[in-house]
Amino acid sequence: MHSREKYYTGGLKVTHMPIKRLPVLKSLFIFNKTTKNLSAKQLL
Repeated sequence: MHSREKYYTGGLKVTHMPIKRLPVLKSLFIFNKTTKNLSAKQLL
């Protein structure tokens, strides 16, 4: 869960994501935009 925590708290560090996981990244980005008012602690 460390990577997921890093992406939520660090604001989606795209450079560290493999290319083949782009769909996951896109959904994470959308999820992050829709829940930007929540803190990382609440998301986890």
